Amino acid sequence: MSHEMHHFAMGWWVLPLAYAVAVTGSYVGLACVRHALKFTSILTGALWLVMASVSIGGVGIWLMHFIGMVGFAVPGSLIRYDLALTTASVVLAVMATLFGLCSVVGIRLLSTRRLDHVASCAVGGLVMGLAVSLMHYSGMAAIRIQAPSITIASSLSHP
Repeated sequence: MSHEMHHFAMGWWVLPLAYAVAVTGSYVGLACVRHALKFTSILTGALWLVMASVSIGGVGIWLMHFIGMVGFAVPGSLIRYDLALTTASVVLAVMATLFGLCSVVGIRLLSTRRLDHVASCAVGGLVMGLAVSLMHYSGMAAIRIQAPSITIASSLSHP
């Protein structure tokens, strides 16, 4: 029985695809943050921040991670994903990104002191970094590998 894993079972093209998805999601999300800062309406700004968190957290972080996971294979084994844990990892990435963006943008709008801006970036970055770690581990915990069935033939013959 082989114990090998293939990280790029679908090919090396998965790596640039995941990178392109991460860059695109981040770019769109940061563009949404810029639009959120332009509006004086709290509701409109909040909607732009929600779109930014879906773009950065859902596409830029989570989808990039999941594309890499789909490229993983164990020869002779079926790989599935637990729906509840996979969904939880998406929600965690998006909500943590929303919290991080709200803390950075909210403090930036309410305060003019430089120290407040640095503190808001530190808090937002810390929360997002921890959430990305939790998202990664919950996504990895969602993997269900079905081992190939092993037939044990008895070499003992009965008289």
